[in-house]
Amino acid sequence: MNVLLFSMPDSFEHTAPVAICIPNAALTSLAGNVDEHHRVAVADLVLAQGRVAETVDRWSASTSPT
Repeated sequence: MNVLLFSMPDSFEHTAPVAICIPNAALTSLAGNVDEHHRVAVADLVLAQGRVAETVDRWSASTSPT
């Protein structure tokens, strides 16, 4: 099974974007604990706030989630 996990583009950022940008650890933790027979991708939409629709389309096409 192909799984595609998205972080929400309007999620609360805990640090100032000028300092650092921390990836969504919850999603990467989930992805890392999925059975090895599955393929999991994580897309951080916080970084794509101005281009969410295009990013979702691109990731969906490239990963073919089922």
